[in-house]
Amino acid sequence: MAKRWEFAWRSLVLPVVVMAWAPVAAFCGIAAAPILYDYGSSVFVDNNNVYLNSAPVATSEQYAIQAEQFADRTTEKEYFALTVGVPDRDQDRIEQPIGMHPTHRVRMAIRADHSTSREATTFYEVVERFDGFAAVQVLPKTGRTHQIRVHLAHIGCPVLCDKLYGGRSEITRGEIRRDPKDLEVLLNRQALHAQRIKLRHPETQGPIEFIAPLPADLAGVLEELRQYRAVRKR
Repeated sequence: MAKRWEFAWRSLVLPVVVMAWAPVAAFCGIAAAPILYDYGSSVFVDNNNVYLNSAPVATSEQYAIQAEQFADRTTEKEYFALTVGVPDRDQDRIEQPIGMHPTHRVRMAIRADHSTSREATTFYEVVERFDGFAAVQVLPKTGRTHQIRVHLAHIGCPVLCDKLYGGRSEITRGEIRRDPKDLEVLLNRQALHAQRIKLRHPETQGPIEFIAPLPADLAGVLEELRQYRAVRKR
């Protein structure tokens, strides 16, 4: 019975979850670049709605070990984000509690002294500065819902194309090039990418690291920023 259930999970349930989530991610503007593991089989949707997926061969024990690492915050997760606005500091730590938004059901908010509030810490470093935009490396130390998105919006630099926290879901080439006639849409989803994850191998217990290259659409926006919104050095 146990073997049949494991086969059903690997062969039937997991593929359905993967296939069902992909269009939802696309519709919601979620960065859905997969990270391919060389072992096991598990599906993770992290707290910022960034989709992490592995190859379908896991045992239930391996899955439990992976899930436990996420729950215990022993994994190292690194994100790349393009922001609207440029942080004042080259790097900083944002320590602000996050809880349910008081009026908006699907949003989270910086909120202390509420039953849903939880401590949240995010470290960021500005990788590149542009005129009106920035490329940022983000390392969340906790895993609250929408943590990166809420914290970056809190410092006045929301994730590019994050409608929920930034107010807009797309950007055109003309907006970057300052050409109002150019209406070609360059990006219509959040400019947030899970680029690296480090965790413990469930069998060897040794550290393993996976890196996902920047998706083509984000790379295209980054190149446009470098070409048309570069900041001249003094």
